[in-house]
Formats: sequence, structure tokens, C-alpha cells
Amino acid sequence: MINKNKLVIGVQCRISSSRLPGKALLKLEDTTVLGMCLTRAILSGYQVYLLTSEEKSDDILETEARNLGVDGIIRGSLKNVLSRFISLSNKTDADYIIRVTADNPLTEFRFINELSNFVISKNYLYATMNNKICPEGTNLEIFSSKALKDSFKNDKSEENLEHVTSHMREISIKEQFLINNYLGYKNNQYEKMSFTIDNLEDYVKVSKLIKKVKKEYNCDWRKDDFVSLIINYIKLKGTEFYTTRNHPLEN
Repeated sequence: MINKNKLVIGVQCRISSSRLPGKALLKLEDTTVLGMCLTRAILSGYQVYLLTSEEKSDDILETEARNLGVDGIIRGSLKNVLSRFISLSNKTDADYIIRVTADNPLTEFRFINELSNFVISKNYLYATMNNKICPEGTNLEIFSSKALKDSFKNDKSEENLEHVTSHMREISIKEQFLINNYLGYKNNQYEKMSFTIDNLEDYVKVSKLIKKVKKEYNCDWRKDDFVSLIINYIKLKGTEFYTTRNHPLEN
């Protein structure tokens, strides 16, 4: 198992979403969209950093994160998100980084140990659980600091700088396939599920779903297996929350 001091979670976020401005601070249960993501990350026991821009409008995100007790804040370029992760790597001296976007408040942080153990045991530089084996908006990405810095050096395209792992994904198809098999997922119905908050419709659906699951199972969203309960609920109650994405996500 990886030393917890050698792995850090970086949650990227900005206030200036084009499709749903200010979505990070929209109320979600007793917190916000950002608050739920950060709190669930903190409960994993790993170091958690908020990565946001230097824009004045993002000051409020820093305040929110500090109030929640994150380990630190990284602020940098609005468009060059990859550079924020470089700063995170340099600041923490972590060997591996978990990348999360704040519009995924239901990220499955409980799989960090499995994902990191897989990467280390196989000596891979990058891996992810893709949307064929877990619902969109719950998956994790992990990469080594070396892979991050190599990506920054070798691919300065706008796509890679904004989306951080584009270059790493392109050269790591084998790792993605193997992590799917390693985790033992077989049901591709998850490919149709999405818990990402990208627009107002998503926000309303996810907010409604969390309330229904809390009531059905008498549990809190902080519960480690809360996403499993959501999936069970959807299987029992219908396909209202099945969606298909045709555009890239933000943050």
C-alpha cells in the first residue's frame, strides 16, 4: 500500500462555469457542490488540495475550502490547469496524484487504495476507472508526478493544458483496460449513468437523487458506500438518472 504522504488528492475547481455559473457553490444537502466533493475527499484520509485559478472570482472557493479544512490551496492559471497540478506536485513532493473535478461531488474516493495499489504493482504512470465500469462523475484518475511533468514537457496543446490528462490517456490505453479487469467490474450499465453536475438539469437531478437515497436508506452522503446505495436505488426505482454525454466537462 502506498505511503499516505506520497499520494495527494487535487480537486480542481473554478467559479466561472459557462453552462452553470457558480455551480461549485450551489447548495447540496447541508453543504455545497464543492463542499461535498472536498469533504468526501478529506474523509479518505489522504492529503487534499484545492486547485483553483488566480482570478478574483475564485477567492470565494479558497474561503470555502479553508473552512472545510483542506491541507492546502494551489492557485494558478485559469486556462492552464495542468500547471496547477505541476505546482501541487512541486509543493507536496508526492509520488502520485489523484485528480478530481469539483463538479463530481459523488466521486468514489473509497477506491483510492485499489487504484494506487494497481498502479504501483504494475509500475504504471497513469490509470483510471472509466465510465464503462463506474458511473460518470464517480471515477478517479491517478498519475505519477513523473508522468505529469513529462506530459507538461511534451504536449503544450490547449487540450492537454486545459484537461490535464489528455496526453497521459492517449499513451495509457492498456493501463485503462487492465484497471477495468483488475477491479472486477462486468456490468456495463454504468456507462449510461451520470452523476456529474454540468448544467442546471444535472444539478436538479443529482440533488433530488441524494435526497431520495438518504430517505430510502436513512443514511448520510458522507457514508463510504453512499454511491453503491444510489446505484441500488436506481436499479429498484427506474432509469430516470440514466444519461448520455456529448460534450466535454468543465472546471
